[in-house]
Amino acid sequence: MLLLLLKKICVYYSEPLKELYKTEVRALAHQLGVPVPLLSRHPFPGPGLGVRLLCSKGGDKAPDVTAELTAVLAPFPGLSGACLPIKSVGVKADVRSYEHPVLLTATIGEGQEEPTWEMLMEACRLILRDVPHVNRVVYNLSGKVPQSFKALAATMTKDRLDLLRQADHFVMEGLRRHGLYDSIWQCPTAMVPMSIDGVGSEMVVVRPVHTKRAMTARPASFPDALVKELRSEILSLDGVSGLTLDLTSKPPGTIEWE
Repeated sequence: MLLLLLKKICVYYSEPLKELYKTEVRALAHQLGVPVPLLSRHPFPGPGLGVRLLCSKGGDKAPDVTAELTAVLAPFPGLSGACLPIKSVGVKADVRSYEHPVLLTATIGEGQEEPTWEMLMEACRLILRDVPHVNRVVYNLSGKVPQSFKALAATMTKDRLDLLRQADHFVMEGLRRHGLYDSIWQCPTAMVPMSIDGVGSEMVVVRPVHTKRAMTARPASFPDALVKELRSEILSLDGVSGLTLDLTSKPPGTIEWE
């Protein structure tokens, strides 16, 4: 009976099975009765957790794009940007790029509110369009305006992987707690070896996206309550220098950071 079902499914979804993509694999698994908790798990990178743990020789410098950032962000009161001394993988003009992220920070005075998601998306769009040497924009969730950034030498170690797993655990549990796990297609947590204002050694990046086949993707927003929880949990981890939310669509940024 199972072989007959497999044969029918293979004909329906076009053989061979190895060419099925994630969406077709999930449809096939549903037909085979795979339990929903397994079926709905977020995709995990084939190369493993290492693609979410960036390494560096240290000493990298960010390009001077202060003038371009100032001009782009002029229409957005309270928003400031800084180009970071690290690089991540992206896609530009159908070619792989390896360029810098910009960190967006909101200066919130008394009685002021966080910038809207629409404002952040527009600022991100203009930065990626008009600022050179940039392929990604992240939003600062720490609540503090940073003054300095330093890329640190780091390799893949057990301690760094353990710290990344702990941060990822907080993110995944937060998504489940707020009923977002099934609506967000994937939410990688990445870690970058960088101190901020001379504090810590790892900047944590949360990358929630909406997509159907991962060929393109758009960033997903978090409710304020979840942001507050993650800020408390992740920034309290030993060695964490900052917490950011990736605002970048694919393209120009890939879903994973490496």
